[in-house]
Formats: sequence, C-alpha cells, structure tokens
Amino acid sequence: PALPPKAEALAYMQALCRAYYPQFAATAGGAMPNIAVRDMNTAGGRGSLRTGTLAFARRLCTMPLPAQEYVVVHEFCHFAHPDHSPAFWAAVAEVLPDYKQRERLLKLR
Repeated sequence: PALPPKAEALAYMQALCRAYYPQFAATAGGAMPNIAVRDMNTAGGRGSLRTGTLAFARRLCTMPLPAQEYVVVHEFCHFAHPDHSPAFWAAVAEVLPDYKQRERLLKLR
C-alpha cells in the first residue's frame, strides 16, 4: 500500500498515542511525549527517554490497527522499562494480553 503523506501519518499517530497515553501518564514523566513520524526500514517505532519522543515508521500507518496499537503500547512501555526484560513484557501483556498475535501482524508484510 502507498504510504500516507507525512503530515497525515503524523496526525494519525498522534491521535493513536493520545488514546493510549492516559494508561502510561505516570511512567511517561507526566507529559505526553512528542510524537514523530519517520521513514524507517521497519514498520516499528523508537522511543527516546532523553528527549521524551516517540518516533514511528510512516509504514506503520499501512498496517492493521491491532499491529499499530501493539507498537504504540510497546514504545510507551519502554518509558518504565528501557529494555526487553520480563518486567517490560509483563507491562505490554497487561495492556495487550494478545500482544504476541499483534506482533506477528507486523512480520506478515
């Protein structure tokens, strides 16, 4: 599928992040992170605790909604757990118990 224009992708990802932010407000430092959209090789995201920014691949906007939600929750969970420790995965599972199926959707394309 064609990639959406960057401004459209950004507005979309900002809205998706705002929907999930209340669940992470306490661990995200009390302020909604800056949201960025970049052209990346994957359909994932990256977070920077230092700058308080979550950056998402523009390609993520072409993925199914459950996959998009998985990436957003994954990146938010990194504010509390900056690694992929068992505690990190437990935090992801708390919000998305079916995260493994959602993660697989990213690998189908």
